[in-house]
Amino acid sequence: MPSLDDLALQACDDADNLNAVMRAYTALEKLVDTGALNDSEEFAPTRTELSALLRLLNEALMTRIATVNTTAGAVRDALQAQPSLKPV
Repeated sequence: MPSLDDLALQACDDADNLNAVMRAYTALEKLVDTGALNDSEEFAPTRTELSALLRLLNEALMTRIATVNTTAGAVRDALQAQPSLKPV
């Protein structure tokens, strides 16, 4: 069972992650909101918002790449363990 300190640290990390997601959504909203086209300051996402968006996209991409690599490794291991399944 996690200690209160561990839970507090995890809660702070989760809050930071939620703030990053919010900045990313704000950047995306500003990029697609056609109602703000006349106000360039309101329309333009900040560097922090764009950075948060790119960071989330990169993390999602890396997660998917890791999943593919894990699956490919498992298939390779299964093929090596079963000589009858090896391609000719």
